[in-house]
Amino acid sequence: MRTRIIYLPVNKTVKRGGRMRILAVVSLWMLATVEPTAGRTLTLELAIELALANNDDMRLADQDRLRAREELREGWSKALPDIRVTSNYDRNWVLPTFVFDTPDGQQSFTIGTPNNLTSIVWLQQPIWTSGRVGAAIKAARAFRDFTSESYELSRQTVASQAEVAYYDVLLAESLVDVIGQALGLAIANLDQVQSLRRAGRVADYDLFRAEVQVSELRPDSIQAAKNLEIARMALRDVLGIDQEESVELDGTFRTTSVLPTEDLNAMTTKGIQARPELQQAIFEVSIREAAVMAQKSELRPYLDFVASAQLALQSNDLSFSSDDAQESWVTGVALSIPLFDGFRNRALVNKARVDRRKAEIRVDQLARQVRLEIRQAWFDAKEASERLVAQRQVVSLAEKGEGIARSRYGNGFGTQLELLDAQLVLTRSRSGFVQAQRDRAVSLVMLERAVGLRIED
Repeated sequence: MRTRIIYLPVNKTVKRGGRMRILAVVSLWMLATVEPTAGRTLTLELAIELALANNDDMRLADQDRLRAREELREGWSKALPDIRVTSNYDRNWVLPTFVFDTPDGQQSFTIGTPNNLTSIVWLQQPIWTSGRVGAAIKAARAFRDFTSESYELSRQTVASQAEVAYYDVLLAESLVDVIGQALGLAIANLDQVQSLRRAGRVADYDLFRAEVQVSELRPDSIQAAKNLEIARMALRDVLGIDQEESVELDGTFRTTSVLPTEDLNAMTTKGIQARPELQQAIFEVSIREAAVMAQKSELRPYLDFVASAQLALQSNDLSFSSDDAQESWVTGVALSIPLFDGFRNRALVNKARVDRRKAEIRVDQLARQVRLEIRQAWFDAKEASERLVAQRQVVSLAEKGEGIARSRYGNGFGTQLELLDAQLVLTRSRSGFVQAQRDRAVSLVMLERAVGLRIED
């Protein structure tokens, strides 16, 4: 482990109690800023790449794609011949015997042989299926496309989760630095109060209040360190790496997007065309349409070509020869015509049509939802950008205010309360600024997610 040590000036003439307070707080701060030693250095691009490679959701999506490929193969199989070979061996332990009356008396005849071997090759090829095969292939293709969009949805979701987790770690690190800066201001203020106290220009209460200010930063530093570790744990989980592996980030909050963020209509149009959820709904309509076709085909006749070849071998022992073989070849067609099933298939067709209509309604519903989400994400990004600009101005003013308050207090024109209040405002403004940076970056991620921006884009 590597410890980030912050060297801060401590006046040698500080009273023992005050020095002990400072040393205790600085020691705690050093513990709170413990960082992993050499570990994996992550850029944002590498973090997203790791998440797409290791995340459990992506591995499940890969399996769904493989399953969809086999679904298509199954659909095509309905148009191909079905060929089977069966073989049977029968051992007759007692052969049937027939007795006949003849002029010479009764005679008995034994029929069959003890050993019988039969092999049959059977073939069935659909000739006319009334659309059953076409419906199966259409459904399989639509399901394949549906699964491809599901895979893209998983990619976008995992990538956005990884990017947000990355920014959460950056935020936690920045807040640790903000607490460090606040501690530096507090100790600098304590040094100034100690100098003024030695000169007899301030009361003991001012010195006590400055020491309390330093001590009050202890809980904040502990909480900031805890939040940083929790953020790192969440990032490791999204990336699919071991929790024991140390990570260090090499990146900053993003401020731009490849989307035309100034053109809401263009982004909405792109979202309608690109959102995986909406594309999935469209492919579901195709699947439901194929189901209607398949169910209708059950009301119509279908015709199959059939052929079979049989080879039978009989022998009194197991030494079969060609003289013992008997062959037979049969070809034909099989026609099946549904006449009446109690209106069962008609009901199934109507149910399939209802499911198709529900899928069409779902497309319209999702289209409205996509437009709403894009619009909301666009306003969120706009608000985050404006808040970032405003927060940057607040930090600048707070820094000036803290400097003025420190100067006034040092020259005897201001009070300790004014200075502490100015430092508190500065710390809050810095915290608000890094939070605004994170919110701006995350709002861009959410905007791209709402539009359905493809990972390769």
